[in-house]
Amino acid sequence: MDIAVSVNDPVLQESLLDWLRGDPELRPAVSKRYAAPKPGELGTIADAIMISVGSGGALTVLASAVKAWVQRPRGKHVVVRVSRGDRVAEIDAERVGSEDIEAILDRVFREGESA
Repeated sequence: MDIAVSVNDPVLQESLLDWLRGDPELRPAVSKRYAAPKPGELGTIADAIMISVGSGGALTVLASAVKAWVQRPRGKHVVVRVSRGDRVAEIDAERVGSEDIEAILDRVFREGESA
């Protein structure tokens, strides 16, 4: 299953990418997805972080890593958008509590999985 994660700020998105790649279990599954350059732009920037994971343990590790990163203080307004297929959720660090983050990620990651 492929999960796309993006952040409202390119610097913060790179920070999250580094954070996810710092986890030995996630590192092999993490990559960047690039958007095509717009007219007048010289290159591309990553428009999302892609994580390819199976169900179970890797999803739990990913959810824990995203939750821990979101909760770190950084002096900027952080909004993380997580999508899996047509399921999309936004986590606004200023408005969402720890338990809510877990519930949001669980809903996006696990809903619709076959038993």
